[in-house]
Amino acid sequence: MSTADDYRWFQRDGNEFVLGFCLSFVKGLPAREVIRRLGRVELVDTTVTEVPGGTLMLEKNGGLGIRARINKRLSAGTDVVVVYDSEHSDAELHWLRDGDARLVCDPYAVNWRYGSDPDALLGPMRRLGFNFSAAEADDPAWVYDDDAPLRAFALAEHVTGIRFPEELVPVEAAVDDAEDLWAGVDGADERIRAAGPGGAYLARTDLPLLLALSRAGDPACREVLRWAREWAFAKAEVAGRPDADEVLGALRSGATVPDLLAHRFSEQLDPPPMAPDRQADGRLDRGSRQMLFREMMLNPVAAHPLAAACDALVAAAALDTRRDQRLHTDLRRAFPQLDALGH
Repeated sequence: MSTADDYRWFQRDGNEFVLGFCLSFVKGLPAREVIRRLGRVELVDTTVTEVPGGTLMLEKNGGLGIRARINKRLSAGTDVVVVYDSEHSDAELHWLRDGDARLVCDPYAVNWRYGSDPDALLGPMRRLGFNFSAAEADDPAWVYDDDAPLRAFALAEHVTGIRFPEELVPVEAAVDDAEDLWAGVDGADERIRAAGPGGAYLARTDLPLLLALSRAGDPACREVLRWAREWAFAKAEVAGRPDADEVLGALRSGATVPDLLAHRFSEQLDPPPMAPDRQADGRLDRGSRQMLFREMMLNPVAAHPLAAACDALVAAAALDTRRDQRLHTDLRRAFPQLDALGH
């Protein structure tokens, strides 16, 4: 029986999948049949690969595999195990047989689980070292298991007979971040580069605005951070939900939204659609906007005020289908002093 150590390679430097992935082990089916069963769904950053014993569907920052209407179709007449992990939401482990969800749990804490036969895999789960702690995540007795995804891979292999091969996960080559971010941006001195990745994006979409922010000073950048986050709150249409006022207060404070509040609030939001959709006015559907707002809320606030302001503007623009100039126009109306500083 494989163990977590057999999948230790997944934790190597340069593997961007550790930040968010969904991996479906589909026993006995060729790739063409998996694709047929998926139907007319948009596969974004997804690979469907035939391997000995069946097919693997690997999604980067995706979640098709944990959607009931998808994994029930995939598991018709066979076994499917899905391992989902994300830095923005709870991890999930699903085992289905012929459309029946036999086991569903969080691989980081398997003591709480459900399904038609949730104890069927207790033996192999204990041998693999899964965390059966009954404590809550905020309890001092809580045991965090950094190897939970690796144990889940081994359990999926045990159930389906499918090995997750290392070659399916390419390692991103290391780059000189500073050179890569600011390549082609004239006048990107040390003061400008403090704006970080968000600032580098802003330099290519509205350089005068970036220059203005860099000259406005830290207090002004903190005000822009608060403004952009409140703007995103409005665009996401989350007002009136439980805990919304508390979340808005945290956003206005300029601090990171506390984890427990952010996760509690996330559970009240609309589920994201199978694929982003555009409304008649060009806006993203509300589920997609709320998904993007959730990501903004969960991301830590950069320590440098300029970087924090730029990150917030980039995140807010995403909710408006990357129509950056509309956001920037609203920003300049709210902060007319930026016009003079940008030239």
